[in-house]
Amino acid sequence: MSEDLICPAASAYVDQALATWDKKRSKLATKYLGRGIRKELNNQFKIPTMFPQVAVLATVTEQPDVTISLFHAFLEEIKHLREITFMGYETAGPFRWCAEQLNLTGYEDFFDETIEYNGFRRLPASENITRHITGDPYMNMDWLGTVEEPAPTWVRSPVPRLDHLLRDMCITATYRQYPYFNDLGWRLDDFDAELREDARFARARLGFTPDMPTFPENPEIHLPEGMTRMPPLKWFT
Repeated sequence: MSEDLICPAASAYVDQALATWDKKRSKLATKYLGRGIRKELNNQFKIPTMFPQVAVLATVTEQPDVTISLFHAFLEEIKHLREITFMGYETAGPFRWCAEQLNLTGYEDFFDETIEYNGFRRLPASENITRHITGDPYMNMDWLGTVEEPAPTWVRSPVPRLDHLLRDMCITATYRQYPYFNDLGWRLDDFDAELREDARFARARLGFTPDMPTFPENPEIHLPEGMTRMPPLKWFT
């Protein structure tokens, strides 16, 4: 087996997620996944990017079973690790946001992992969070538009712009959970407001009403045997 591939148990959950995906739910969402999505999700090096991005997409298109399967795939892949890098924790932030939106309270609590900062250097939030849905339309050439009206760049190229939006949502969710690098002066409410408008914008472009529905609370959580929390963080990597 290639060293780049995720473990068989994780791969089985990827298969489950893709088998559960409703291709008719949103034409743009399904087009975004494309024919190569299985290969991307089975690549270890894509875990910090594609796992959370597809989970966010499944969340805003109201497909909790897909999101949960991706949670399980991630947990199977990390369950034997004694420690993980910050890239692994970057997955936890978006996963927590997804769990919040879907009212999966057990997973929300699990991914609400507190870590202690010890001097690790990372780009400040202002250099990573640049395409604000809540911001000034003239502040950035990559501005995506408003909930009511997308920017011309979105209309011309919706798939790459959707990729930008999903990536931005994951980055914002990460900085929201780990505020050590927040030089924007944002409070938790500001991060929540940006993510809420991001989700409303995404849903409007994907063919849904902008506001997320309220899901019934689901406290169930299924973890790999012997796993009770995320592995400790290895900062210096």
